[in-house]
Amino acid sequence: MMPVATTQNSTNLDYSLVKKDAKTPNRINFGSILHQFFTDFVQFMIQSNEPRIIVKKNAQGDVFYHVYDPLSQEKDQFTSEQDVRVWLEQRYAR
Repeated sequence: MMPVATTQNSTNLDYSLVKKDAKTPNRINFGSILHQFFTDFVQFMIQSNEPRIIVKKNAQGDVFYHVYDPLSQEKDQFTSEQDVRVWLEQRYAR
């Protein structure tokens, strides 16, 4: 005669499955936290004091230069490369 599973054994089995599933989000959360920490650390290590210049175009094709100085935390926007050069010269003249 085969043993029949009791209700108690089934309940314990179900509880253990639920308990294991409950731990899974913590691992994912820890992984994303670890990834964010690593990303922030790498960004900090490669951070530079050099000015950043991003060139963008609008829908009409006009060019804009977005500039950022990490030392002074100044941001500005120019429409010509010559204006960016003047901005850079003023930065290094300080």
